[in-house]
Amino acid sequence: MGFRIASGSWDAIDTSIDQLYQSAQTTYLKGQWYQAEAVLLRLLRREPGDAEALLMLATLKRHTKQYDEAREALDKLERLDASRRWWFEIHREKQLLKEREEAETEAQATSSKTKADNLGEQNAERGGPSLPEAA
Repeated sequence: MGFRIASGSWDAIDTSIDQLYQSAQTTYLKGQWYQAEAVLLRLLRREPGDAEALLMLATLKRHTKQYDEAREALDKLERLDASRRWWFEIHREKQLLKEREEAETEAQATSSKTKADNLGEQNAERGGPSLPEAA
């Protein structure tokens, strides 16, 4: 029998649940995101209130750019009594999600502008109409 703070206190947990968590953590740390996700989902089907597993799932979802799913996992985690212990980590993860989404939005805007600029240059080289300047 192992001990983890899965539900907000140091309670004895089922060995198989602990083994699933350790397996998920090992594959997560190796960057094997999809294998880790499969193990975490299996664990969460058995223990839906496992705060550590939900936090790891949220982080994993951020790494795989599944931002809505990451936010859902954090929302579930926040509704648990055990969430108070993970307050800092939850808010840090939300901050990282926001930063990642903003960076991707900015990168997409820059990419779109670059493509438009390149198209305008190609048209100008061919003697075609150029794209209008943005105001």
